[in-house]
Amino acid sequence: MYMLRNEALAQEVTQEIFLNIWLKSASFNADRGRPRSWIMSVAHHKMVDLIRSRYRSTVMTSPADYETLDLLPSGQISSEEEVSRNLERERIMKAMEALPTAQKEVIMMAYFEGYS
Repeated sequence: MYMLRNEALAQEVTQEIFLNIWLKSASFNADRGRPRSWIMSVAHHKMVDLIRSRYRSTVMTSPADYETLDLLPSGQISSEEEVSRNLERERIMKAMEALPTAQKEVIMMAYFEGYS
């Protein structure tokens, strides 16, 4: 949700990620890491691919098509959800402060800015 900023799209891509994990579960290799790390890697790569493809399609979309985008439901979240996300964000940022600067920078670029 943080990277896409659109709840409906985030739900759709989450479903695609779980389907991808299910279909490619045989490719998991326990010698290379924990299941959680593998799942997060699959999810991260899917998100980066989606962001890149959306960027390409946005660049190629004509301005006349933009009014159709206005018909999509807004990605507004409830106040409770926003508070919960803010608390979670604070917890994550506090944990990030304990990391060395180089590791923190790599994580920020990879997971919050969409870099591979």
